[in-house]
Amino acid sequence: MQRGDIFRYFRLSDSNGTDVPEPFRETELWSKDGRRLTLWLHPGRQKTGVNLNLDLGPVLLPGRSYTLEISGQWKSQAGNSLGKDILKNFRTHSAERAKLNPAKWKINATRDAVLIQFDKPLDWALLQTQVAIHLADGRPITGSIETLREETACRFVPRQPLAAGRYEAVIGWELEDLAGNNLQRPFEVDLTKIKHTNRALPARLSFTVD
Repeated sequence: MQRGDIFRYFRLSDSNGTDVPEPFRETELWSKDGRRLTLWLHPGRQKTGVNLNLDLGPVLLPGRSYTLEISGQWKSQAGNSLGKDILKNFRTHSAERAKLNPAKWKINATRDAVLIQFDKPLDWALLQTQVAIHLADGRPITGSIETLREETACRFVPRQPLAAGRYEAVIGWELEDLAGNNLQRPFEVDLTKIKHTNRALPARLSFTVD
């Protein structure tokens, strides 16, 4: 799709058809192949006590229905418009305000694949870069990551079958859920009341291949 000044093609409205004001951080977050665009809800609207949050309120409220509308006038790189408006209806639930807890995840491993099951959906793009499999001595295993079940699980497929032995799933601290909570801290946090560490470390989950 064409880039630049794209946010005029997006509209977010509530169940009454009323526009949600200034819902997005107007930064274009495209995938490398240009086929995926991430719409970033404005963090200044989401964080409690920040100016935009106080002035306009949060973008989304819990237990409400919303519609994301994409204008049919938006054109592809080839100059062809979508032709009709695209509507996506969704409903919100209560806010997620806890950092990720890998202790709640489950790992099932065979010589052909390692399946990691999460306790909630995680960010699709970050799953591609923040999950790795290592030997017990720290050497990485070459392979690929597939996301499953609407990002509630991922599967690591090694380039070569795994030998029997001990392994670790190494999870980068930057991995987030859909609310922006990561391994180090939740998105909604008072930075004046937390202890800062010099270095954020990945989580390491041990497992065995028979």
